[in-house]
Amino acid sequence: MSRNEVNELFRKAERLRDYPGAYFNALGEAKAALAQWKAENPAEAAEEEREKIKLQVAELRRKALAALNYDADGMFSAEQCQNNYDALMKKADELEATIKNQ
Repeated sequence: MSRNEVNELFRKAERLRDYPGAYFNALGEAKAALAQWKAENPAEAAEEEREKIKLQVAELRRKALAALNYDADGMFSAEQCQNNYDALMKKADELEATIKNQ
């Protein structure tokens, strides 16, 4: 089964979201197909996971900058904003390190 066929199974499941019995059956089928695809294509699966992590790192860095630069109601002190920024950047750096260690 190709990755596109696996994606189609997930889309099919998503279209059934309003019908829980059918949705969970279809979702289970899609997850099983994805697990099989990953087992059959480990290099492609690893690359896909790296790309997913890169997107997560970029999102965390975006949120870190937003935490540092934006406090509309003044609820957070400058120190709290800095702490939020530092925590998000630390998490982003840790995730990025997992990519480099693969």
